[in-house]
Amino acid sequence: MRAHVMDKSTEGFLHDGVNYEDVEVRRRKKKQHHSRPSTSQMVHNAITQIGSKEKGASVQKIKKYIYANYKVNLNKIDLFINKYMKKGVRDGRLIKSTGFRNGAIGFFKIAAKPKPDFSEKRTLTPEKRKRKRLEKQVPVISQVVSEGEIDSSNSSNSQLSPVSSFTTVMDLIDDVSLQPLTSSQFVNPLRMHYKQNDIEKIWDLVSLHESVSIIIFNVDKQKLILVRQFRPAVYYSGIPPEERASSTINTAKYPGIRGLTLEFCAGIVDKSKELVQIAREEVLEECGYDVPLEHFEKVITYRSGVGVSGDRQTMFYVEVTNNMKVTEGGGLAAEGEMIEVVELSLAELKVLLKQSEVNCPGGLLFGLMWFLQHKAPQE
Repeated sequence: MRAHVMDKSTEGFLHDGVNYEDVEVRRRKKKQHHSRPSTSQMVHNAITQIGSKEKGASVQKIKKYIYANYKVNLNKIDLFINKYMKKGVRDGRLIKSTGFRNGAIGFFKIAAKPKPDFSEKRTLTPEKRKRKRLEKQVPVISQVVSEGEIDSSNSSNSQLSPVSSFTTVMDLIDDVSLQPLTSSQFVNPLRMHYKQNDIEKIWDLVSLHESVSIIIFNVDKQKLILVRQFRPAVYYSGIPPEERASSTINTAKYPGIRGLTLEFCAGIVDKSKELVQIAREEVLEECGYDVPLEHFEKVITYRSGVGVSGDRQTMFYVEVTNNMKVTEGGGLAAEGEMIEVVELSLAELKVLLKQSEVNCPGGLLFGLMWFLQHKAPQE
């Protein structure tokens, strides 16, 4: 039952036999609202602080600066930054100083005129709210729990959150269209005719390059080094078949986050070099570690995509140290690569393996379990 309480300065009264004469009214505390600048102002502040006069600042460094200097939720603010970078160029607030990439990718400078309007609202439109709901429904294994958030009694249900220091805009996908494949330097579709036990059969297959993958373990940080990237095939297969018939895809309904995968550092064998040499080059290009060849250990060679390609893949294991880190990695931009380095602790690894659905290749799961059995430090 709700009690009627008077201010201490008033005379007391009885309610349900209780004397409230000496009751002091508790004033309700006001909620503390943490104010922050608008998205546009944070972006402009970042460019001003870290950008050069010639090129401006890269999107990755802009995001890294914002995450480090403002109290923002990484998942929520990332979409706003991506949208503003594109909108800022259209409105003349920003100048993109590199032209080899489209959208909110590359380096940006602040335009001299017009001056940005920092009065923009941060409220989500109904369309954006719908997009955020769709993103939450997609199992994105590129996110993992931090060790402090892991509940050992119910770790399989732990909420996942990003572990890398910043997030690239690889999930900002627009203008998706489909067309028949006529020729490719990477895949070759074929139809095989053959007899099996005197029965004529046909089988459609795809010829692919051989590839290598590398399990990387940083012994100083006690973390696995993985990569995250957008895979068009994963994105496409995540769209309902009835909506794939159209030559264009509604990216507002099916955002690019559906195509993000977590993988080992890997690469195709398209050079006349030893497999271990190609593995070493991929570790340097994608993850930024310069590792001597003798540190690499072959794990296994196996077949992948046995129903379609049957391509040969070789897996290596290598341990790295912080001193071997010479670049930020990220792949070769000249070849269109956009890769994010992700660090995975042993506790996060165990949570990942308990998920019911993950956006990753089977080779990653095999390699992670091999690592736990053969290389992981014993607790």
